[in-house]
Amino acid sequence: FKIFHSWHKVRIASYICLYMVMLAAYYFMCRGLKNKKYFLITAVLLMLPFSEGYFLFVLKGAYYIPYIAITFFTLGLCESYVNEMHGRGKIYLTIAFLCAVLACMGGARQIVILYIPLVLTAMGIVGIHLSIDEENVICNLTIENKKYILFSVVSFAGAILGYIVNTKVLANFFLFMQWDDISFTDFDISKLSQIINVFLSSYGYTTGKVFSFVLLSNFL
Repeated sequence: FKIFHSWHKVRIASYICLYMVMLAAYYFMCRGLKNKKYFLITAVLLMLPFSEGYFLFVLKGAYYIPYIAITFFTLGLCESYVNEMHGRGKIYLTIAFLCAVLACMGGARQIVILYIPLVLTAMGIVGIHLSIDEENVICNLTIENKKYILFSVVSFAGAILGYIVNTKVLANFFLFMQWDDISFTDFDISKLSQIINVFLSSYGYTTGKVFSFVLLSNFL
């Protein structure tokens, strides 16, 4: 607001900043995965309005960009930590822990979409390398496996700490939407079909005549 005196210009400038943050985090992940050569073409895809939901909530509203950027950054940090050879492991772990704390001070969303999957993957790695004979339980993990598991656990611990701060401290000063009333209900086949339809539409599927642009959209 010090630079622009128009709310419209402020909003456009903030969108540009958020887009740059998301792309920078995505580049960091590609770099960690050693796939920098695919960054440009996939970054273009990332900025395309391939579905109504993605356009409204990510590109137009920019509501989910922070969550997406945090996810990209954390995955890039994980790969950088697993592959690092210069003694910077503690720095990566500290950054991952602090990032998880800050991310989950905003609520449980990041725990569900990022940190629980990380821990479950770590558990899967342990399970794959676990062997049991008649006398011993053996888990043959490589150094990379051990580092991935450590990264996942440290990040998850930070996420839980951040969520505790959210519910026990910040909730005393700010009003958050609560999800405590969510409960399991009886299985309903119509709800399952609704979930499938929403999943497909989030990737661009839409209704319309077969011999029209809708055909190309749904095919992609």
